[in-house]
Amino acid sequence: MLAHIGVPPDRQPPPALVDDLAEVLTRVYVATLVGHLHGSRSSAWLVRFYDTPQGRSLARKAVALPAAAGAALAAELALGCAASSAPAEA
Repeated sequence: MLAHIGVPPDRQPPPALVDDLAEVLTRVYVATLVGHLHGSRSSAWLVRFYDTPQGRSLARKAVALPAAAGAALAAELALGCAASSAPAEA
């Protein structure tokens, strides 16, 4: 992902670090979803909500969320890589 946005290989974090970060983000995201979207009441509410104009609009926008979040994470990682490889000031 970082190579795709132009971060040179020598400035990219180790793959293991990226894998660990992805694992943590996935675990947090899934736990949050499960915590908020469980039970028959929640399911019924979601069905009613997504049948409204606002719900349909949110559903369309939610498709773009992972791409936007991925781009923001990539940019932050690129900044972090650049900062960590910058020469120390004397």
